[in-house]
Amino acid sequence: MELVFKTEDAISKLLTIKIEYFDSLQIYLLNDLWVHEMEGDFFLKEVESFKPILKRQLKYGLNPEEYINKVCKRIKEKLEFLEEHKVGSIEFLQFYCKQIKPITEITTFPSLGTDFYDEFKTSLKECKTDETDLYKFLVRFAEGNFNYTKYHEFSIGCLSYVIWNYYCALTELYRFVSTLQENAPFVDFSNLDIEDNKKCTEHLKTDIKVHFNQDKISVAHLFLFLLKEKHIVFDCKDERNNELQLKRFIEAHLTYLNINGDRVPIRSFNREFSEARASTKVQKHKQFINKFIYGLEQYRDSLKD
Repeated sequence: MELVFKTEDAISKLLTIKIEYFDSLQIYLLNDLWVHEMEGDFFLKEVESFKPILKRQLKYGLNPEEYINKVCKRIKEKLEFLEEHKVGSIEFLQFYCKQIKPITEITTFPSLGTDFYDEFKTSLKECKTDETDLYKFLVRFAEGNFNYTKYHEFSIGCLSYVIWNYYCALTELYRFVSTLQENAPFVDFSNLDIEDNKKCTEHLKTDIKVHFNQDKISVAHLFLFLLKEKHIVFDCKDERNNELQLKRFIEAHLTYLNINGDRVPIRSFNREFSEARASTKVQKHKQFINKFIYGLEQYRDSLKD
């Protein structure tokens, strides 16, 4: 039973978001940690630490197939909650603001990230670009809502960045767990290699990348069309899960061309897919479809009878 409690405690920890705000310094905590002190890969490390705990439960616990189904369902529900409330955007924090707890006392003085904030403001003012993930996220997150002249706006952006990284890490965990779930009927869990995540089962699917010579939003428009017209399907019975599985597949197996012409893995796809589907972006979707139709016509006309 101790193993079950340890696993359940680890799952609950991974699926919890607790946000607090210290007004005197205008800084946030996420799950008792200061936001500015959390590295970009913090949650990915948490996920990697959880994997052997889960595999130990599956190897030594009872009813492993039933257990992995329950875990997969819990993670999926958390991802759907985050996506439904537009994680990574200002709308998510507007929704979540009532659950942010104010605190009035602290025991340790946190890093405020002021050096980066000063550099960031200077770069924005001089229209310079920076390839760091945090910089790119803050620019995209603002979307006309912020100009980051106030430190509190910067603090909100950093909080959103950390929550976005949490979502991406949870997506990675879902891919891992759903792979175990898919292979469960064919796997003897008693033979799981607990320490080596690369060899979690004898039947894990090969991680194959498909390279698209398109930018990220064009890939979103293409797959929105394929999904809506039912040219591809992952779940015939559950439309919501069908879309979720599509996004997971794209994030696991596709690359796109960035503005420098480099091939980049699609780490997260929810934002672009939502933009392609948005009612306010119909004209852009039509433009892509028209271009797609033109390409098909050109290809058709090139074929010889």
